[in-house]
Amino acid sequence: MATIALPSLAQDFYREQLENGRQALAAQRYEDAVTHLDIACFGMMENPARRVGCKVYLFLAQRRTGDAVSATETLRLIARLEERFAAYSGASLDADTRRMFLLETDASGIDLSVWPRLQRAVAGVVGTAEATAPGLDSLSPAQLERALKNDPANSELATRLVVSQYRRGKFADVQTSAEELLSRDPDNATASCLLAVATATRNRSMCPRTLEAIEACSSDLQDRRYARTRLQCYVDLERWQDGRAYSDRLPENLRNNERRLVRVIERQSTATAAPSTGTVESPPETPTPRASTEASVPEVEPDQGEIESLRRRQTQAIREGDVAAIADILDRTSQLADEQPSNGPLRELAGQAAYLLSRWDEALFHLEAADQLHELGAFSLFYLATAQAETGDTEAARNTLRRSLTAGLPQAPQVTALEQKLRTGA
Repeated sequence: MATIALPSLAQDFYREQLENGRQALAAQRYEDAVTHLDIACFGMMENPARRVGCKVYLFLAQRRTGDAVSATETLRLIARLEERFAAYSGASLDADTRRMFLLETDASGIDLSVWPRLQRAVAGVVGTAEATAPGLDSLSPAQLERALKNDPANSELATRLVVSQYRRGKFADVQTSAEELLSRDPDNATASCLLAVATATRNRSMCPRTLEAIEACSSDLQDRRYARTRLQCYVDLERWQDGRAYSDRLPENLRNNERRLVRVIERQSTATAAPSTGTVESPPETPTPRASTEASVPEVEPDQGEIESLRRRQTQAIREGDVAAIADILDRTSQLADEQPSNGPLRELAGQAAYLLSRWDEALFHLEAADQLHELGAFSLFYLATAQAETGDTEAARNTLRRSLTAGLPQAPQVTALEQKLRTGA
């Protein structure tokens, strides 16, 4: 059957509609975009590649309006045209648009495997030189793994997978992927860095073996998780002066996030660096393992009656929804915890207050310490799992949530929500 060419004037009209639709989509006027693109795509039926290019923009606009039914129908048409004419492969679409199409098809939940040719074409966006484009940094680990199947020797793509896993807190996956990458590319600095950070994050006893590699990480990889792990290693190894030099260089926001670790380092580095004045002073502490140090340093014993009073006040504040009272309790328990860091119940109480205020870094700081000092109950373990999830340590959160359920945590909407978050990574 012969194809009937549209008159030039009509073609100009449809091209104008396409451009209007693209501009409306970029301006987030999604209903307008659907109207213009519907018209534009109708006028491009004589050219499958141009029609699919138009339909891709229409699909994106329909997804933004929440019209899942129409978006699915548009995707089916794109798939049919790709199967018959390789129209998606030949469409004139820039890398960012293809990336958005890839992300939206993934988010739609539609199984592209029923259209294998389109699936290969979409996945191929990250299987070629475009895979290393800066605009593709937001691709998920699953998307990058699919692309790697098409190009398993692509070191840059494998590096992006390690970075993506790290940013999502999938530290066990980081270890596996980084070790595999380093077996092929032993000089890959990014893989060496993130393998060391992930290893120390999951097992702090590995700090002596990993800290040198952690210190060598490039500045673009030094995020909040990195800062916490490096600071924690300095504390565990009692390298107070190195820790002080690093913490002093941290940006203000990271210092605030990790202020508990920074405070410990500042206090200890000042104590160990105090100059001789010629007066009789107590001899300096001899560095010993953490457990021995905490046992040997005298601590100011807080009034147990005050701790019980704070616990009762917190229970009352929860019942009344008094956020200001909970914040006061956190301030006081944190002050007491600074004076007596090995008091497990006190650290637990501070962590609970931080959890209630969604101050995840502080909750993590206190509850992780409390978990090492004494046995946490089911609810405190759940609070710790939530803090770990909120700060990006998905692997640890899964393990802690399992422990809380084993300890008798009852099912509740918050528990179900956390389970779902840990399953999907959302």
